[in-house]
Amino acid sequence: MSETKPYGTVLIRAKQILDYLEQNDQPVNLQTICTALKTSKPTVLKILNTLCLIGFVKCEEETKIYSLGITLIRYGEAAKTSFYGIYPCI
Repeated sequence: MSETKPYGTVLIRAKQILDYLEQNDQPVNLQTICTALKTSKPTVLKILNTLCLIGFVKCEEETKIYSLGITLIRYGEAAKTSFYGIYPCI
């Protein structure tokens, strides 16, 4: 039986980038991300630019290093609130 290719593969790549940034305690450059994820520079750069635009990733303009953005804090807080609303005893 053949596996079905998932829709939205760019979203999967974006999640891989976010996961990679989350696992690193220091900001990283484009080449480091590309090498770690075995993905081309143009692909990673397009995704990073979009993630920066929406605040999920922050890019230091002078050094061109990337880290997680502060917009993700809002999402985390909302998820935590929802979770504890459902499971208040945890």
